Amino acid sequence: DQAEYMALLTRCRIAVFSHGLRQSTGWRYPEFLRASRCIVSEPLAYELPEPLEQGVNHLTFNDPDQCVEACSKILGDEDFAARMRRANYEYYQANVKPSSIIMNTIETALSAAQG
Repeated sequence: DQAEYMALLTRCRIAVFSHGLRQSTGWRYPEFLRASRCIVSEPLAYELPEPLEQGVNHLTFNDPDQCVEACSKILGDEDFAARMRRANYEYYQANVKPSSIIMNTIETALSAAQG
């Protein structure tokens, strides 16, 4: 169930992401951000309103060897892992949390209305 899934996720330092249907950015990615996980991901096919930064919010891979290399970098550097987890927590709070999405939408609409 969802509670068990989130409990398991928060026990993992690294979350590995692969594309969904039609290269979509699936629902797991925001969950990884919410849980402040280090993310190792295939390159995202679609842009986000606020871009995620390579080496800050995630490490990308194109093949299994690159995935293992990225995971090894995170596991071998506690400070790097802590910085990535903090950056992902901050990204979630500012851009993904439902109240933040609503606030960002209102601010964008007001800005567009003002010219």
